[in-house]
Amino acid sequence: MEKHITLGVDIGRSHITAALVDLRSGHILDDSYRRERINAKDSAENIIKNWGIVIKDIINSSYRPVSGIGMAFPGPFNYEDGISLLKDNGKYEALYGLNIKSLLAEELGYPKASIKMMNDAACFLTGELFKRDLEGCNNTIGITIGTGLGTAHYKDGVTEDCKLWKTPFLKGKAEDYLSTRWFVKRYKELTGNSVKDIRALLATDTQDPAFEAIFEEFSVNLADFLYTFVRKKDALSIVIGGLIIPAQKYFWRKTAQYLYEKMFYSIPIHIAVHGERAPLIGAASIGHH
Repeated sequence: MEKHITLGVDIGRSHITAALVDLRSGHILDDSYRRERINAKDSAENIIKNWGIVIKDIINSSYRPVSGIGMAFPGPFNYEDGISLLKDNGKYEALYGLNIKSLLAEELGYPKASIKMMNDAACFLTGELFKRDLEGCNNTIGITIGTGLGTAHYKDGVTEDCKLWKTPFLKGKAEDYLSTRWFVKRYKELTGNSVKDIRALLATDTQDPAFEAIFEEFSVNLADFLYTFVRKKDALSIVIGGLIIPAQKYFWRKTAQYLYEKMFYSIPIHIAVHGERAPLIGAASIGHH
């Protein structure tokens, strides 16, 4: 039996993405890729059933045997036992305290022991580093900036979720300044106009002084946060991903410059290349173990 084909699943706040991954090459098998919207406020029974439909569709339509399932979940979550601890955020609250691993195994008719789960930020970093030869990657911190702030650390083959989104930062917590909502809020404050997200912000006048001011401020904040994170983990490199990536040309150089001025040496900053496929690759790699 081929043991190198594993199913990677990424549970997002409003969707499920899944695909088969060939762990010999680190490539996603494109014909297996699925992305479906999920109502995160639905009943536990319906959420599990709808996840199951997507996963079963991939497994049943594949002519290749699937050696395991790895799943990327947002926290808080008991990943070892498969129990959801998500509450008070309006997402998947019906799953709180339930053993997701057992419920999914039952729904899929699949062995519980063959389903593995890991934090989504940790899966992102694992996926970005998988089969890539990056400078300093044996001790790397990763951050994803999107609707929230994800932080992870990879060292000696082990990836951990660092949960730094809630650390005190400026007048609040880190996620208040390093997420989509900060851009939306700051743009409104400076211009009086509303934008929905980073993509919409990039469609505005990039020559506008307000646009430049926002990315200047963001670059300083990001450099400050990364400096603390690097020092905390003695990291040798950084990987940045998430919804912020389309805006990289407006912050990447400045952030690297400000970080250099704080550290007095240059640390490699790698921009994520796999996008939303990274958690799938990372999840698949843990599904194999």
